[in-house]
Parts: sequence; C-alpha cells; structure tokens
Amino acid sequence: MPKDYLEIAQNLDLIDVEAAAKVVGSRFGFLKNELVLLQFALINYVFNTFGNKYNFVPVLPPFFIKPKYFEALGYIDTKEGKEETYYLPQDDLYLIGTAEHIIAAMNGDQTFDEKELPKRFLAFSSCFRREAGSYGKDTKGILRVHQFDKIEMFSICTPEQSQKEQELITSIEEEIMQNLMIPYRIVQTSTLNLSRPSARSFDLES
Repeated sequence: MPKDYLEIAQNLDLIDVEAAAKVVGSRFGFLKNELVLLQFALINYVFNTFGNKYNFVPVLPPFFIKPKYFEALGYIDTKEGKEETYYLPQDDLYLIGTAEHIIAAMNGDQTFDEKELPKRFLAFSSCFRREAGSYGKDTKGILRVHQFDKIEMFSICTPEQSQKEQELITSIEEEIMQNLMIPYRIVQTSTLNLSRPSARSFDLES
C-alpha cells in the first residue's frame, strides 16, 4: 500500500509532529536532518536563480505588523479575518500570515513615480495562521499548520501592469516546478474562494 509523505518522513526522521505536539500543541512540527538542508537549498535556489533575473529586491522582513496596516490590507476588518490571525495585545501587534502583508506595509505611505514601476520584491518569512476555519481538513502532519515558511513574490505596479505582473509571477512558479521536475497543474481560484483583497488568483497544485 502506498505510504503518505508523513509516514515516509517519520521513518527517515525528517518530521517530528509528536514532539511538537508535546511542547507546543497540535498543528506544529519539527523539521529535521536532511529536510532542513533541503529547505535552505530551495530558498537559495530561488533567490539566486530568479532574484537578479527578474529584478527582485531580496527582503528578510520582521514577522510583526501594526494593526493599521493589516486592516488597510483588508485582512482583519471582519470577524473571520481576525479569527485567522495571532494578536499580541500587550504590544498591539499582529503576527504576519505571509510576507505579502509586511512588504505591502513596508511600502505604505509612499508615492511612486510611474517610471519606477513595477517594483518587485522577493521575501522569505515564517508565516503564522490560526486556521480557525479549517478544523478537520488536511490536519494530518504539516498541512494547515499554524507556522510555516514561505517565499513571497510581490510587485507594486500600475493597474495596467497588474495582469502582466501576475502572469510573470505565475510563469516563475511554473519555471521552478519544471526545473525541479515536479508534476503540477495551474488552477484558477473561483471567486467564491478568493481572499477578500484578491481580484484574481492562481494555484499551482503538485
């Protein structure tokens, strides 16, 4: 019978969800041994291969964001949005759910000359999500976890440039999958499943 990724990873001592559950709680995991080295190798591969090629500014951002920026981005202006985030009331700060949030805030309160655009950023960060609305769905192993790492491609552009920029980012994701020889398909997200700030979204499923 075929083994799933978690069984394979546990047999190879690459993922430990039991120790994480003991010291933190459910929906966390320790990555170990070769899997850690693989993650850093993939991060280096993406930054070294695509950063200069497509004129991205590399960024390693803070993991916290002020409420006024988070709300302006359209992520905590509803009850459901707030339930998905981690909030530190003593500091009046939120933990970011993706580097997209903090890169947008980094460029907030600025006016760009159209000749400067598009401005592209390539950011690596840990991401934090409560996944409050996903109980019982894909919860085995390290799927739908509360903390994970991600590289984000972010572009500031004019409305007229936006479709071309999104297509460029999708093509870069495709190039990564093709270079790594990972089978994939592109799925356009239905309007019902779009996040509230999004006008159009594509997922690469592998």
